Amino acid sequence: MSLCMMAARLMAVRALQGRTLVDENVLDSEIGALSLDERGQLAVSKSSRFIAVYTDEADASPGQDGNRRFLENGKVVFRFEIGITSAMVIEEDDPDHPGRKMQSAVSGIPFTDGSSEIYLDLVDRQVMSALMDPANEAADIFRGLSGSLLKIDRQRAAGNDSHQRIAARQIALTFELLSDPASEEQIQPKTPFGRFLAMLEAGTNDDQRLAGLIRAEVHPGTDDWTSTQERLGLARSELIALGIGPNVEGADETLADIFEIAVERHGTEVVD
Repeated sequence: MSLCMMAARLMAVRALQGRTLVDENVLDSEIGALSLDERGQLAVSKSSRFIAVYTDEADASPGQDGNRRFLENGKVVFRFEIGITSAMVIEEDDPDHPGRKMQSAVSGIPFTDGSSEIYLDLVDRQVMSALMDPANEAADIFRGLSGSLLKIDRQRAAGNDSHQRIAARQIALTFELLSDPASEEQIQPKTPFGRFLAMLEAGTNDDQRLAGLIRAEVHPGTDDWTSTQERLGLARSELIALGIGPNVEGADETLADIFEIAVERHGTEVVD
């Protein structure tokens, strides 16, 4: 996975929290209705509604123009899984401690019915409305990171054994995702990625730590030929052939032109 894929997924999760019938139970890459009660014991509600957000397939063709942009993301599929889980907690023998009991949770998604289908239809629409909402800051950052929407696919789930439909649905959105930033030069405050980091840095301690880890992966950048070589994935010989490199006359002017091209193709320009 990439930094931009992670950023877009986290913004999608935040954009949906509190905006649908599942309330805050919007999960990042997991499905779960389990929690700990006030005694620290495993607990599960009789029925729990959830949305789980995933990033799966990614397909990029960064070398079609002769360059090797390793930070391209290309077409990325975001999956929004909507469902209702029913579960119970059971006690069974602990295989690691003979004579002791352990708690286990058995959960699953029940077969669908008319009420469940109405619920899924409503949440489906609420997901789309939340992602389109111009007043939703996280959704706006998600839209900025995700670029063009290429495909919408909806799948209905069926049980493995009986193939009977169950109370779950998946929305798959395929986007032409922006490339990862190659350096801090491409993370300006008004860019989608810059706004994402600003939201993290204004958040919880965990958010701030994550922002620090992300910034540590993006080097400061320089104005010399090494930055351009890294951004375009060029071999040293290819760089010199373009008139850029150590001890190449006029390298600064050529470097500026190549930098502008790289920024434009990476979709990191500032948009008011």
